[in-house]
Amino acid sequence: MAELTDGKLAVIENKGEPYATNDDSKAKVAIGEVWEKAMGGEGLFLMVEKEVEGKQPCDQLLAKFGSG
Repeated sequence: MAELTDGKLAVIENKGEPYATNDDSKAKVAIGEVWEKAMGGEGLFLMVEKEVEGKQPCDQLLAKFGSG
């Protein structure tokens, strides 16, 4: 968890390939999405994986949080 420069909260979880799709990770993603929605734009959740739709972790972070 981190506070971004704009004051928003970011929750980022890194998952290795064997764990990215297990039931525990699916539950964490569901909870993270509910939390993000409840935060009304003041909180962001991302589960980073080795590769998602061809995106490496850095690209996943940039897609979620922007470049600046």
